[in-house]
Amino acid sequence: PQSGYCNIAASKVAVWGFHGGNDDQFPYQADAVDAAAVNNCSPIIPAVDTIIAGEGHGIFQTVVYDLYNGHHIPNVFQWMLKVNRGMNVVTNLPPVPVIAEGPIVGGNLVISLNAPVKEFTLDGSASHDDDDIIMDYWWQKAGIPSGLTPEDTIVVASAMWPKATVTASPAHLRIPAGDWNFKFRVRDYLTSAIYGSNNHTQIVNVTVKINYPDGSHSAPATDAGGSIIIPSDQTTVPGRVGQAEAYNCTDCNIVSYLWTQVSGPAATLSNYHDPGQPYPPGESAIAFTDLNSPGIYQFQFSATNNHGDVGSDIFTITKLGALPVAYAWFNGQSEGNKNVLEWATTSEVNSLRFDIDRSTDGIHFTVAGSVTAKGGASTTTYGFDDNNAVPGLTYYRLSQVDKDGKSSLSKTISVLNRKTGLYIEKYPNPVHDNLTVTIQGNTNGTMHVMIADMQGKAIIQLQWQKDQALLKKAVNVGALQNGVYQMIVTLGGDKQVSSFVKY
Repeated sequence: PQSGYCNIAASKVAVWGFHGGNDDQFPYQADAVDAAAVNNCSPIIPAVDTIIAGEGHGIFQTVVYDLYNGHHIPNVFQWMLKVNRGMNVVTNLPPVPVIAEGPIVGGNLVISLNAPVKEFTLDGSASHDDDDIIMDYWWQKAGIPSGLTPEDTIVVASAMWPKATVTASPAHLRIPAGDWNFKFRVRDYLTSAIYGSNNHTQIVNVTVKINYPDGSHSAPATDAGGSIIIPSDQTTVPGRVGQAEAYNCTDCNIVSYLWTQVSGPAATLSNYHDPGQPYPPGESAIAFTDLNSPGIYQFQFSATNNHGDVGSDIFTITKLGALPVAYAWFNGQSEGNKNVLEWATTSEVNSLRFDIDRSTDGIHFTVAGSVTAKGGASTTTYGFDDNNAVPGLTYYRLSQVDKDGKSSLSKTISVLNRKTGLYIEKYPNPVHDNLTVTIQGNTNGTMHVMIADMQGKAIIQLQWQKDQALLKKAVNVGALQNGVYQMIVTLGGDKQVSSFVKY
């Protein structure tokens, strides 16, 4: 009877009904009837009805109690922490979200550029609710410039954070010019409830105008590949190729590429034919060889379009200096849950200590420990036990530090440890934009990843499939506000919690 629904309303009981859209036992429309019956009694907290498309009858454990926001944001636990039973809409109308009025949100933003741009950020972080219980944020691409396809850009949208990054797709080195249209939604826990004229879901249309320089043609966008560091015993960097793209150009295409060395010790660009001409088929990757001297090598990649416009970018190789110690050997092996490293030197000059660098991908290293140098001109042996060895393959190198603070690197070795469990590394930490996450272990399956603030509020929810010993992923955290965050990784019965700093 209706009186029962009114008892729920009068008792200020929050109601959220879930129902699978494919329920073959009970019609999902019944939930809407129940929610409407409660709301007909003017409750302080309006009843909410949510239909989960594609789900059947038994959805409680997998959907309703989904901790990872895979089916709805917020989940039921986040929602219960937000509702306010003491609110009185008669004497104190509940505040509604206020969408930020800034350079983007609430109006148009014109970006005038003299060079290609690979990404820009949509920022609605000034949005607020006077009772501080915004339910979520949502950015959505609503329209693209004429002549383009939806695949021309990627929008990294956030349903739990007010910022989103618009990034050029892999097919483009810059975001095409034109009008990019977006919708920005902010809502509090009362969702679409209306008290008088107070709508608790606020939506605004946003247009971002990107204007590249006027004219019939412009210099191509180019990407040479950034920079790398190599140890003193490495003399070759193989498999590099520049990328280029013509833009803002009528009847325009790339007609030639050119790699040249612009500074640093002498080196050779091998597998490179016909400078100034297009790359021959199958020979687009070049190698930098004869990197014999320590120092900073800089190479320029240039691209020319059929109008004669040239765009260029720099690729830098830094080669470390010669080792102040001579190594007789450096090896390692797994012993139970630890990895044992051994090395020996035949001579040491001004040596202070050896830092043991550890990595799960062979590229990004952290210090696992240190051993004091013994010095001398005869064979000297050292050992180090990595008691925190990760399951799976681990890379090690020695960073020898002089008494004057200078350092040099040994060769890199690898050790395979077959213990079970998960090991997680994140770099860089602190991080500004892209956080690289490596997860190593012998357990495979569906992995849930949550990034939360220090109050436990879920901000980013991800689901990865781990089907090999080492999984490497990149997470864009540029939209996060500065501060300390937790990363919670769950796979099977294993749960790992670690932190990182966003600046």
